[in-house]
Amino acid sequence: MAYMEWSENYATGIRMIDNDHRELFDIVNLLAEHVKDDTDSIHLSQITERLDRYVKEHFQREEKLMRDYAYPGLAAHHIKHAEFVKVIEAIRIIEHNCPEKLDADKLLLYLSRWLRLHIMGTDREYLPYLTGNYADGKFDRARVDGDGSGGKSERASIVSLTLDVPADDVDTMQKCAVALKTNPRIAECIRNIVQPLYAVTVEEALELAEPILRK
Repeated sequence: MAYMEWSENYATGIRMIDNDHRELFDIVNLLAEHVKDDTDSIHLSQITERLDRYVKEHFQREEKLMRDYAYPGLAAHHIKHAEFVKVIEAIRIIEHNCPEKLDADKLLLYLSRWLRLHIMGTDREYLPYLTGNYADGKFDRARVDGDGSGGKSERASIVSLTLDVPADDVDTMQKCAVALKTNPRIAECIRNIVQPLYAVTVEEALELAEPILRK
């Protein structure tokens, strides 16, 4: 399969999003190189780990923009993101436990198709809300085309929760909340504990990634 070449046809006009999409193109092309390279100098696990990490980071940034600009289709878009993340996590589980079942050519085809369809289809639906080009839209384009912060304060993405917890755990909960808000490294550790990669069984992973398996 040929390498995926970035073109302005894929551009959203929002610098942060386009930079992320370019990086995803690079990862898919790295997989294409893996498929083509008979010496297997690029291990598949390196590619899937990078893909898993980067996709999650990109989806978080993208969804924050949609949340900041009140995009009404955010919930449906999030579901598409979550479904894709599950497949990528399933692929990593299979690669770790039974790598002989993965078909790299099928994986490359799957990722290439998903990336094209998502960028050219689903992502196009939120652009009018982020650029102000929809009826009643009054947003400032510079707010999303600048540093990628969405133009609003970080507080725009903060949600207040009221929880009943054991008295002995109040201090721990408070520290976790502060870490989630202010320390990305510790926040990622907390997420990995409560949402571990290997919570999905190998059997479930094989079912999720069935189209990408060897027959």
